[in-house]
Amino acid sequence: MHNNVGCCKKRKRGERVFKFKSFGHPGHPAADFDGPFHRNVRALLEFGHPEPSLLGGGLPCWGHHMICNERFHFVLPSHKTMPALLVQPDFERDRRRNSKTTPTGLDFLDHDGHLMHGVVHSNGFGHLLRVNGFQGGSEFVSGHRIMDLWDRLCTRLKARKVSLTDVAKKASMELRLVHGIAYGEPWFGLWGYKFGRGSYGVTPQSYQKSIQAVRDLPLSLLAHTNLCRADLAQTPIIISKYQTIATHPMHNLAQLFRCMLELKHRLPPDPIKFMDYHAISTEPACRWSPKRVEMAARVIVESLKKARFKWVSRQEVRDAARIYIGDTGLLDFVLKSLGDHVVGNHMVRRTVNPATKVLEYCLEDVAADARTHTCSARGAATFGFKFTRAQLAKDIAHVYNRALCERSVAAAVQAILDAKRLVKDFQREPIEGHVKAVCAVLFGERKRAMSPDEVVVAGEAERRFGELYWGLRGFVAEKVEETAEGVVVEGRAAAEEAEMVEGGDDERYVECACGARGDDGERMIGCDVCDVWQHTRCIGMSAGEDVPRVFICARCERHLCAFPSVL
Repeated sequence: MHNNVGCCKKRKRGERVFKFKSFGHPGHPAADFDGPFHRNVRALLEFGHPEPSLLGGGLPCWGHHMICNERFHFVLPSHKTMPALLVQPDFERDRRRNSKTTPTGLDFLDHDGHLMHGVVHSNGFGHLLRVNGFQGGSEFVSGHRIMDLWDRLCTRLKARKVSLTDVAKKASMELRLVHGIAYGEPWFGLWGYKFGRGSYGVTPQSYQKSIQAVRDLPLSLLAHTNLCRADLAQTPIIISKYQTIATHPMHNLAQLFRCMLELKHRLPPDPIKFMDYHAISTEPACRWSPKRVEMAARVIVESLKKARFKWVSRQEVRDAARIYIGDTGLLDFVLKSLGDHVVGNHMVRRTVNPATKVLEYCLEDVAADARTHTCSARGAATFGFKFTRAQLAKDIAHVYNRALCERSVAAAVQAILDAKRLVKDFQREPIEGHVKAVCAVLFGERKRAMSPDEVVVAGEAERRFGELYWGLRGFVAEKVEETAEGVVVEGRAAAEEAEMVEGGDDERYVECACGARGDDGERMIGCDVCDVWQHTRCIGMSAGEDVPRVFICARCERHLCAFPSVL
């Protein structure tokens, strides 16, 4: 079920629209949700309208947990992904005609352009699959505000645990490394997400030690010029510059990163740059008059207006402008000079699409008061500040790249980058007047109890397990025993032969040189002799290298070589 509240231009009769900032607060949409997650989310859905099923398979899950009967998707679509949802009714009709039709619903759910996409199983365990702020294509909402909304939803609906894979980037920099160095925790730690599981054998203890090692890196060591890298020769100058303006002593990398990030928030936006056609015409590369340059710029702006403030590729803009300007050299020169400049009443924005790597342009309206203020401020020393945001961003990227090149902390940096699976535990108080009991299912043929434990009120075990889990439909409790480990509820289920866990019943035996002893989600390869799995990275395979059809691990290869020749 998709809850489409207030996202279409033509709303349905009687439909309520909630404000983004207040949604999830008490009274928006409901005063309170007192029950467990699966009841609370059904109460939330009462405020929406039923939509065609979007289906939902092939999504990551808590692999060791039992399969739930339901999962709920929370999607905040963008302008780019909304059309895939609006054509859904046509898909339903076509699917009845041809069962082999590719599910449009899955295309919608799998689209990586949503502003937010989270999924929560009916037992309250969920995953935040993606968040796209301004750098991810959002036009109005920042990633910080999207995370606030997601956190309010999970808190109000009483989710239990939510996981995510932290691959967030800021201008090609890994945000978990930048924020980890500056503040000792990932960016998602602002909302309570902590280390959940590390890849390549990274443990909570090794992660904390790695964070501390990189944060304590002395600036004196970092400032040591790397003679093999000419692009890093500016490091001592950059460090000295920020040590000069700092209000407190600065000795290590953590203090430098924190100073730079906090300074970024205090700086005003970079001043608006107006298109100066006379100055451009005097450049050595320009062989056109100011009048022709201005005419070409206005033609380009008019072609961008037809796109209605959407991002347009450079080639499309160029082709549209060629109808009026035949000189392609002039068009190429103006397109190169237009980025982040004001032409008339519009700001021309230019960026590289992170997915297609293609240069794109779009227009932004410039308010009259902003233009007046900027004109009066032109020529001033950037509003009295020594640095601009653009210069500061370059300095942060420079120090980031310098830290990546420091051999003394190379292993620690890699450990931080490998700790990208985070979890938040939404703790909640027990219901007043009830006794909280935590129950787990133990099958006779299995050696370990099935996860997760369920919080139940005495007498609800049968109904709760049957209501939540696919493999426990019709569960009947036959006996309750008290053991040294707790209370055991023995019983039988109607679907005992069904697949029980999300990740499947087949378990890999993992024994890797990095120390990993379980599947951590990274790419692995299994030995065709001993059936032991290990990471492809740990055996020297590159990320783009294809996995061979037949693979023999080093240990089995030594044993095979030790056998006497039969020839």
